[in-house]
Amino acid sequence: MSKLLAYDPENQSEAVMRWNILSAMILILFGLFCQGDPVGALNGVKTILVSDGSLITDYFVTGGLGGAFVNAGLAMLLSIAVFKFSGAGFGGGSFGVCYIVAGFALFGKNVLNMLPIIFGAWLYAKAVKEPFSKFAMGANLTTCAGPIVQYVMLHGLSSSVAVNTIVGLLLAVLIGFVVQPTAAYCAKLHEGFCLYNIGLTTGFVTIILTAFMKGLGYEFSFISDSWCKDYKGILTIFFIAFYALHFFAGMIMNGGVKGLGSVMKHTGQLPCDYVALEGLPKTLMNMGILGWEMLAIILAINGDLSGPICAGVLTVGGFGGLGKNYYNVLWGWLGIFLLSFVSVWHLNDAAVQLAFCFVTCVCGIAGKYGPIYGIVAGMLHVMVVRQTGSFFAWINLYNNGFAAGLFCIAYIPVIHAIQRALGKE
Repeated sequence: MSKLLAYDPENQSEAVMRWNILSAMILILFGLFCQGDPVGALNGVKTILVSDGSLITDYFVTGGLGGAFVNAGLAMLLSIAVFKFSGAGFGGGSFGVCYIVAGFALFGKNVLNMLPIIFGAWLYAKAVKEPFSKFAMGANLTTCAGPIVQYVMLHGLSSSVAVNTIVGLLLAVLIGFVVQPTAAYCAKLHEGFCLYNIGLTTGFVTIILTAFMKGLGYEFSFISDSWCKDYKGILTIFFIAFYALHFFAGMIMNGGVKGLGSVMKHTGQLPCDYVALEGLPKTLMNMGILGWEMLAIILAINGDLSGPICAGVLTVGGFGGLGKNYYNVLWGWLGIFLLSFVSVWHLNDAAVQLAFCFVTCVCGIAGKYGPIYGIVAGMLHVMVVRQTGSFFAWINLYNNGFAAGLFCIAYIPVIHAIQRALGKE
């Protein structure tokens, strides 16, 4: 414990890495013992590795609660290894990346479908003669297209499983390669106001890829819609404790909560690395509060702690290291809530619950331009995201990131125009 609470303010990378590893091990241990059946949990992981992972496939249904959490921990360890062995440092961004990888390994990602995408990103780094460390974050995040591996493996055009598997792996490598240069361009389109830029980028790439595949005869006719509601009690306790560890460890390291308010002074527009800006202790407290806030929102709307929603709770907390803070996320949530009074959907619809989780990726809009713009962003997000999954045949797990980036491309120029008319730019 003393090592976890000790860090060098001038070199925080090792301490951040240790926290990421600790979180991964907590997920694995919880998965192994939450149902008192470690062998069953490991068998659940095996089932997950060879199952469809397209939106929405709840791994609590596929591999059981234990199997899903072990899978999440293993995926998180892989993402940590990519940072470590590429030579990339561990900052606030690594919290966001490692936690979102772990979260989405509760519905869609696994080590099998992540590896070829990471390899594709590594090939790109070699091709352009750049250090892989420059693409470590992008490589990890591009694994949101991982379901393409199992989809082609199980639903390919060949009668041979081996051939279909090879084709799926090659397509994943291609995605990993192509997304890296495309991401840099897409980030300019929304000016850093969409924290899930790779979701936007991978969305564009997979739209083109799935269109091409359809032209060759692939039929993306199924939409998995598994959604587990069975573990709300135990998962509520788990996340309260999980984020309590973050908050109180940060408080001890900081010598109290002094200075925590400075976190919300940052807009959240990329780049916004809270470890670099505020230090690890305040970052951990921010992550803890965000995790509690997200959990409270889901419980307040009578939502479910399914695999996808738990992914949201992990992701929101993780991005407490990069862009999100306990203040700037409030306004997107309020926008969804207000729009619900005149909409045909309900707050606890599955898609809306997911929107509550991931609308937080545009928190920088409220952070920079104020609550009104953030409220409108929340309204735009929940409407757009309910339409976009079919664009790429449901194989881009970061559908919310794609939807957010998409509306930002149109919304941010409008904000600039209004600000200029008001004489504020």
